Amino acid sequence: MTSTNGQGTPPAFNIRSTNPGRTFGIKEWSREELDAIRASYKAQHPTAWRTYLEYEAEKGFITNAMNTHLMAHIENLFPGLHQKHYRAGAMDFRFANYEALQFPTWKPENRELRREKIRAYLDEMHNQHQSATVNGDLEFSDAQVDQLITHLQTHLPELWARYCELQNEIGFVDRQTSLEIKRQVSTLFPTPEDISPSVVDIVLFDEANRRYHFEMAKPENQRRVSQLVREQMTAEDQDDIPFDEWYRAFKARKDNKAE
Repeated sequence: MTSTNGQGTPPAFNIRSTNPGRTFGIKEWSREELDAIRASYKAQHPTAWRTYLEYEAEKGFITNAMNTHLMAHIENLFPGLHQKHYRAGAMDFRFANYEALQFPTWKPENRELRREKIRAYLDEMHNQHQSATVNGDLEFSDAQVDQLITHLQTHLPELWARYCELQNEIGFVDRQTSLEIKRQVSTLFPTPEDISPSVVDIVLFDEANRRYHFEMAKPENQRRVSQLVREQMTAEDQDDIPFDEWYRAFKARKDNKAE
């Protein structure tokens, strides 16, 4: 349930310009608001601030507890919003701090180092019978989506061709293709390891479909896509048929019908 500012309605705010936040109606946190969050967090929670900086600079992630503490601080400063806005605010706060402080482990060239560090942390949590979740989802500007597509076209043309073919022919891609594309995000953009790149599936599809008008993305084909998804999952789970084998069989059936 959406909390309010005590007057019966949530405070007004601008919608994000990045995707998928603009689709989901997430608040755009202004530079002035982020500056206020930083100044007050440093002043009111100096120990937590120092620990936060250490984690960002040396580990490339923060813990769930640290993120929850930060979100609570933002809510105290700007009450009356849904929790999704505070989750996004904590993420924006962190990216603004990266712009100012250039945390070494966030940088693309250090992605393997931060992955090693978060794996060690997750192992430690597991040994303590605890678990960890992601602290947010990446947001992409239109320029970043264009940069990602250009990167794929230039450096991984076979991967990009496969992605487009699958979207056009069946309306979805296999897990391996999706994973390979997600991996490219960290080669291009500075990111922490506890914020998920999974939404790249949404933003990349939106832009690719705008450019190429995939056949299976048309409204009249939505039911067929759902059928194919179920068919492929059944083949994989019940019959142990790998995706590529299933797709070859699908293409053969389609070609036979066209003859």
